[in-house]
Amino acid sequence: MLNVHLVPHTHDDVGWLKTVDQYYYGSKTLIQKAGVQYILDSVIEALLRDPARKFIYVETAFFFKWWDEQTEELKEQVRELVNQGRLEFIGGAWSMNDEAATHYQSIIDQFTWGLRLLNDTFGECGRPRIGWQIDPFGHSREQASIFAQMGFDGTVLNMSTAYRTNNILLTMGEDFHYQYAEMWFKNQDKLIKYTNARQSNGSAVNVFYSTPSCYLKALHDADITWPTKSDDFFPYASDPHAFWTGYFTSRPTVKRFERVGNHFLQVCKQLTALAPSKEGHFGPHLNVLREAMGVMQHHDAVTGTEKQHVANDYSRMLHRAIEACGANTQIVLNQIVDPVQKKGYGKKQNHGVKRDFTFEFDTCHLLNISKCEITESKDNFMVTLYNPLAHSGYQYVRLPVSGSKYVIKDYRGIETPSQMVPIPDSVQNLNYRFSNASYEVVFLANELPPLGFKSYYVSRIIESVDDFSKDSNPSVRVQADQPHFGSGWHSEEVTIGNKYLNISFDSNGFLSSIVANGISSRLRQTFVYYEAALGDNKEFSNRSSGAYIFRPNGTEKFVAESVQLRVVKGNLVQEVHQVFNEWISQVVRVYADENHVEFEWLVGDIPIEDGIGKEVVSRFYTAAQSNGVFYTDSNGREMIKRTRNHRDTWDLYLEEPIAGNYYPVTAKIALEDENLRLAVLTDRAQGGSSLEDGALELMVHRRLLHDDAFGVEEALDERAFGRGLVARGKHYVLFGSKKTSNPTLQARERFLQNQVLLPTWIFLSDTSKFKYEDWQKRFTNIYSALSLSLPSTST
Repeated sequence: MLNVHLVPHTHDDVGWLKTVDQYYYGSKTLIQKAGVQYILDSVIEALLRDPARKFIYVETAFFFKWWDEQTEELKEQVRELVNQGRLEFIGGAWSMNDEAATHYQSIIDQFTWGLRLLNDTFGECGRPRIGWQIDPFGHSREQASIFAQMGFDGTVLNMSTAYRTNNILLTMGEDFHYQYAEMWFKNQDKLIKYTNARQSNGSAVNVFYSTPSCYLKALHDADITWPTKSDDFFPYASDPHAFWTGYFTSRPTVKRFERVGNHFLQVCKQLTALAPSKEGHFGPHLNVLREAMGVMQHHDAVTGTEKQHVANDYSRMLHRAIEACGANTQIVLNQIVDPVQKKGYGKKQNHGVKRDFTFEFDTCHLLNISKCEITESKDNFMVTLYNPLAHSGYQYVRLPVSGSKYVIKDYRGIETPSQMVPIPDSVQNLNYRFSNASYEVVFLANELPPLGFKSYYVSRIIESVDDFSKDSNPSVRVQADQPHFGSGWHSEEVTIGNKYLNISFDSNGFLSSIVANGISSRLRQTFVYYEAALGDNKEFSNRSSGAYIFRPNGTEKFVAESVQLRVVKGNLVQEVHQVFNEWISQVVRVYADENHVEFEWLVGDIPIEDGIGKEVVSRFYTAAQSNGVFYTDSNGREMIKRTRNHRDTWDLYLEEPIAGNYYPVTAKIALEDENLRLAVLTDRAQGGSSLEDGALELMVHRRLLHDDAFGVEEALDERAFGRGLVARGKHYVLFGSKKTSNPTLQARERFLQNQVLLPTWIFLSDTSKFKYEDWQKRFTNIYSALSLSLPSTST
């Protein structure tokens, strides 16, 4: 018999054309007729009507929103459906996550939360056994690995044209279908009845209600050998001109905010678990952030493929969740810092004296534009650096300040050296940045305890502006006038560096070479952009570049022939401020004790007055003979070998040679030859490639004027504060000889990758009420939850 497994299902996006709440409640019907609460109501009613029927459900974010509104009687009926295997949960994560732009930590977290709730609610019968990734735009090797390590029996990706056994799976459903479930089931009942009736006349077709678990069991029972695939399914293309590689970069600020959310979720989970006193309601605040981050992993959230009002709602949701979990971290840190509050937060203690003082332990969310109210306005403040890693570490801290000189002391009374560094003009001139800070104070925080914190007391030393202008802080030497168009050009080579490496800039202002371990090599970096293809989308060859699709219209264009420079040299950091044009600038910096180079780019607003969308790329050139080979990470874990114009499992011809060679870069991209290796680490998900030997590129920002006709029906033209969106981010570059590096370059990369993903979280508190001596004696200003630091990955 040919066994046809009918799998009734609905695919309910956790936000896309409508927000999560709009989809659940069914509002905004002019955008899309979709109401998840009605789907679940209708499906449960239809299942209870006929014991032969089955249904699978995936998105636990929606399910538990619905579950909390049901009566105890109906909950018991649903539990019985689950126990009978007629309602089966598949996947089980908070959302059906994307597989290109997501980090493995966030994937695991959102599966952990969804599976935990299913287990707590339904027990073993509610445990999903099959992954269900039917809508993401390509599939990663790491996602499959995660499913295997979580004990899943298999995963379902797309329909196939051929099957290896006499079992066929047919998905019976679509986006937000089954609002009237009885219609679906009645027709499937008829399909089953009349198809199977033909068996009496010799038909070998057997149709029945099934689930992915039943289907995979049938495949297992067939006892045949299956082929294996060790690469992945990227990049995905739906036609010869539609490579879904644009979404690797779309909405770069949302992608960065998601990574910040993951960072704070780890901090909040740890501190919540370490609370000395468990009094208080820690769980709800933490769960709000867990669930917001689960939503952010959805394949129309972190991907940037949602409508603009939905993207705004995702950001609102995540901001609210971070603020909620901030209440947890504030309470726990106060309990640890103040010995009295360990015994009971906010209660009368210590001979009846009420201790109502608490530190704020605030987070400055605008440090990415060098703005922070506490550090700019307070003469005395505390910097608390929480280290979420299991090994001790260090970090260079940068804080915007309005004063000219600061003294920084740790808990032992030791003064920490600092350096005043000017904030780049391009940052100061942002039209929405209201700040008095024109400098940042930089200091090295050493010996940061594992799973713990170290606090510093910062005091402003009042000096006149005149004194500062006379170089009252000798650690700063500005070697050129502030850049402005028309003058202030550097006409000679500039070099910055430290004991590990030196980088040089040519007379045109471009990075040109690097000396690492005594060996000089070519290393060039610049920005280019691709003009976006424009069409009516009616034919393959007329596809527009859009939120999903990257389709450049020809070759790249260089943004500048020469670059303006400003050079800052000090004891802690040396940096070059580059201005490429009116809308692209960058800071290239080398810290005193680091063996990598940091590139902090600022792009936007991207001009569109010429009516052409633009896709902006940072490109690095080396002399490495890479022979078309480069490497990208898979969801932040293992690296995958990529070969230009090649696929491992079939002969490739590309109509789109640029977009067809782009791959997702969640954390790192690299290339090498026998002697040299270049690796670039990212602070968010981006698209990247090596389009010529020795060169790597990463797309950092896109602004487009037309839709690509894959459903979102909006151009990816993000705006903020009345202008095109400005994005700021960092690339971390490691480059050197493979033969002389110690430790190896790969070991250094892994160590740095941890630091980039989970650096110390900066908490700030006003200490105006306390002199340093009182602060030092009264509070606990260093803490670790571990008795011994675990070794770092670089050893």
